[in-house]
Amino acid sequence: MTIKSTHEKPVPPFLARVAANLIDAIVITIIDVAVMYLFWLIGMVTGFLDTSPEHWGSIVASAPLFFLDGLFVLVLPITAVYLNLTQALHEQTLHLANALFAVLIMVNWFYRAFFESSNDRATPGKRFMDLQVVTQQGKAIDFLGASCRHFAKMVSVLLVGIAALPLFGSHKDQSLHDLIAKCVIFHNEH
Repeated sequence: MTIKSTHEKPVPPFLARVAANLIDAIVITIIDVAVMYLFWLIGMVTGFLDTSPEHWGSIVASAPLFFLDGLFVLVLPITAVYLNLTQALHEQTLHLANALFAVLIMVNWFYRAFFESSNDRATPGKRFMDLQVVTQQGKAIDFLGASCRHFAKMVSVLLVGIAALPLFGSHKDQSLHDLIAKCVIFHNEH
């Protein structure tokens, strides 16, 4: 089955999903960098951080981590747990850093759940690739359903990413998280 797209050539479903996820990861990275910048400003105003150049460089250096989290949804939660368990976070900035991690994790969740439960039924990446997230009956999903789908992605990723591939379901085009959330991705026919 090939998805027709507004692009010049038809895009296979798997590649359309990959492209949509890459686009969304880029958007999430931009939002996360802006949030981190805001947290750095708060840290500097409150005196938790100084204005040294390495703090500003950390914002840019963190962008790949944010991008990976945009792709795989578990990167920031695992990083936060690891940094706390190894006590790698400086005691002075521990609470600010953990608040930052919490906000960034919520950004990824709200981004996906908000857009997938919107009238477009798609994140900006999915919309660009002419995809929509709907229930198995073809109806719009609500915020709770979109949230379930997002958190079910964590299960997919924990299973070494294999479950994140669209290999499941009666049409062999659902990911494990789609099955758990009782959703499907389909081409938005204009």
